[in-house]
Amino acid sequence: MSNSFLYKMFSRIEPKSIFMFVVLLLFVACDKKEVQEERAVLAEVGGSYLYKDEMDYLVISKNHMKDSASFTDEYIKLWAMDELFYKKAAENVPSSDEIERMVANYRKSLILNIYQDALVDQQLKPSLSDSLIISFYEKNPTLFKADETLIKGIVMKLAPKSPAVAKVRRWCASITPENIENLEAYCEENSAEFDYFAEDWREAAHVAQGLPVTGKQLSTRLSQDRTIEFKENGWTYFVTADSLIHKGDVLPITLVKDEIVGLLINSKRAEFIKQKKQELYDEAVDEGRIKIHN
Repeated sequence: MSNSFLYKMFSRIEPKSIFMFVVLLLFVACDKKEVQEERAVLAEVGGSYLYKDEMDYLVISKNHMKDSASFTDEYIKLWAMDELFYKKAAENVPSSDEIERMVANYRKSLILNIYQDALVDQQLKPSLSDSLIISFYEKNPTLFKADETLIKGIVMKLAPKSPAVAKVRRWCASITPENIENLEAYCEENSAEFDYFAEDWREAAHVAQGLPVTGKQLSTRLSQDRTIEFKENGWTYFVTADSLIHKGDVLPITLVKDEIVGLLINSKRAEFIKQKKQELYDEAVDEGRIKIHN
């Protein structure tokens, strides 16, 4: 197996699977009791060693540079406690063939799961054509209904006594490139807050943050009028919905494509893995690599 294949395989594996595999490797590596002379030892408990480079990595990765001394002291204590507890457990739980069998089975399962995930990501996922995704979407519209009103548009906040508010109302009433430029220029000149999210669907509850209304109230008002105005303590708020998806509407396919891919992979995964196993079996039979002894 080439290094390039290994790199491609592991680069596509879910982080959780990689983490589990690394944990297994560490478990095997930690079983070696001899000290590695070329590495500086930070702590020792009965033949087990904690190295300084390991501690340095933890300090950096956990972002504990400012309190590295206290973090190191606490970690060493916890590490020592775990080592002592493990050694006590090892004394009272004698090694047996059953434990070795469980470890071997766990390692086998990890390797199989990692390899299966890589195969699915490299071969099954790319095989899902756009036409298949669209077909699934059209046949299952009830699976993709919006749980909340979604909005694309503008939110503005004008300070008390802001000038020419009538112009702002007129510009908000028609979302054209020219009016967007007018609104941006107005906000820069008058220190008004301006948020134009034309490519980003946002939930009504998110848009309502900082407004004197709730997400539900905002949804109701926007369903009646695409441009609404609020006033509170002298401040004037404008919300204009350039595009709107009501709660219960079927979401556009662009928003649910990843979800559809996941559903299709889950539905085809078992058959795909079965097919790969059959291919390996047939190949081994043809090459005479399977020997059955009576």
